[in-house]
Amino acid sequence: MSQWSLHASVSTENAAATLRERQSKQVVLKMDMKYKSNLRSQGLLQSAHERLLAEVVQEQLLANISMR
Repeated sequence: MSQWSLHASVSTENAAATLRERQSKQVVLKMDMKYKSNLRSQGLLQSAHERLLAEVVQEQLLANISMR
C-alpha cells in the first residue's frame, strides 16, 4: 500500500468516526430535548390539575359555609 492510499484510508476512517460521533451526540441531544419537553408538559399538566383541585376544594368550602 502506498503512503498516499494509507493516508486516504486513515482520513476516511477518521471522517467516518467523526460523523458517527456527531450523529450520536445529535441523538443524545434530541433525546434530552424530548425528555425535558415531556417534563415541562407533565409539569404544566400537574399545575393545571392542582389548580382544578384547588377550585373544587374552594367550591366545596363555599358550599359548606353557605349551608350553615
